[in-house]
Amino acid sequence: MKFADKVLLSSPIDYGLCCEEADFRKTLKKLGLPLEKQPTFCGPNAGASTHFFDGAESSRDVIIVTLNDTSDRTPTEINSLLVHEAVHIFQHIKSILGETCTIDAGYEVEAYAIQRISYNLMTEFEEYELELYEKAHKAKADKKAAKKAAKKEKKRGSA
Repeated sequence: MKFADKVLLSSPIDYGLCCEEADFRKTLKKLGLPLEKQPTFCGPNAGASTHFFDGAESSRDVIIVTLNDTSDRTPTEINSLLVHEAVHIFQHIKSILGETCTIDAGYEVEAYAIQRISYNLMTEFEEYELELYEKAHKAKADKKAAKKAAKKEKKRGSA
């Protein structure tokens, strides 16, 4: 997992997206979070979850969005889950800044902030999907090459 950049404002937190539980556990370990304090990756009926860590284990507050298996979801469903979680990230940022309601930040500031957070989460998801595709493509190519090499070896053996 990589943390999203903080282009919108100088963010008081770090946040990122984990699409696999192994990546989530690895990230929590890097944060120094003891195993007994680690939350579940995502609830069994949840499409996504947002996990808040108050900076006790690191120097800054950290938010990790986890996304459950998306194989049976449409891109629109996935994007709506990410926007929903982006709102939770923005709500947390506002609470750190002492803002309590939408009007404090102004509707336009809130819209741009959520747009940027959503964009970052969606970009991370696209990178994850591309990585999966590339791994699958490489595995298929490796299998094809191994089959070709075995066929070639078989020809040498019968000559």
